[in-house]
Amino acid sequence: MVDQEYLTVTEALTAVLDGVPVLETEHVPLLKALGRVLAEPVAAHDSLPPFANSAMDGYALRAADLIGVTPDHPATLRVVADIAAGAIPQTSVTEGTAASIMTGAPLPPGADAVVPVEDTNEPWRDVERPLPAHIQVRRQVQPNDYIRHIGEDISQSADQ
Repeated sequence: MVDQEYLTVTEALTAVLDGVPVLETEHVPLLKALGRVLAEPVAAHDSLPPFANSAMDGYALRAADLIGVTPDHPATLRVVADIAAGAIPQTSVTEGTAASIMTGAPLPPGADAVVPVEDTNEPWRDVERPLPAHIQVRRQVQPNDYIRHIGEDISQSADQ
């Protein structure tokens, strides 16, 4: 039998990588970058979304106000605001209240969840119908349900 010297996995990997030249970086237009590898991490200047917002048309509220709610035993909440996408909430959500909210609209202070409009007694509203004074919610939600948080899609880079 012939004595052979074996390499460890680390030694073999080092030997292979030492024999492969590192390519130089080059700048190419974005539309020509398909199939290429980035030479350095991409840094985001801003977080997206830049604020917590609703992922559904519905009502922003406190999840604690819906404990024990069922379709047969809904919670009745006072409606305190109507928040459109692009609007800045002017009213806070407090115990026993809710704010009508559109998809993408900023979450009002005090709210920790959104319940979809389908889970309320509110029919689809058109522009002519006024905001209801109260809403009945037919199911429970957990904190953070139907909310898109700051930086959920893209987080601002720490070195920015």
